[in-house]
Amino acid sequence: MLSDADAAALPPAVGAAIHRVVQEGLTNAGKHAPGAAVRLRLARVDDAVVVELVNRPSASRTPRGQGLGMGLPGLTERVRSAGGRLASGETDEGGFRVAATLTLVRGES
Repeated sequence: MLSDADAAALPPAVGAAIHRVVQEGLTNAGKHAPGAAVRLRLARVDDAVVVELVNRPSASRTPRGQGLGMGLPGLTERVRSAGGRLASGETDEGGFRVAATLTLVRGES
C-alpha cells in the first residue's frame, strides 16, 4: 500500500503518470466493459510505485463505443517518460489489465 507520506513525496511526473493510468484504465473499462467490476491497486514496491487496474469482462459484452485507439500508446509514452514501464492486455478471464511500474529513484546519467 502507498502511504499518504509516500504519495505526497512523489515526483510530479510520476504522480501525473499514475493519474493518467487510473484515468485511462477506468475510461477503457467504462467503454469496453460497461458495468463490470474494476480492481485498483496502488502500492510502493521497493524503489517503485505500482499502479494496476483490472476489469472483469462485461456481462453484456456490448461496448459503449470505440475511441481513437490512441489512449494506450500515449499512456505508454507518458509512463516511459516518467521513468517507468506499462503493460496491458486481456486477462485469462476475459477482462483487461493495465499496469504501470514507475521508478522513484533514477540512476546517475
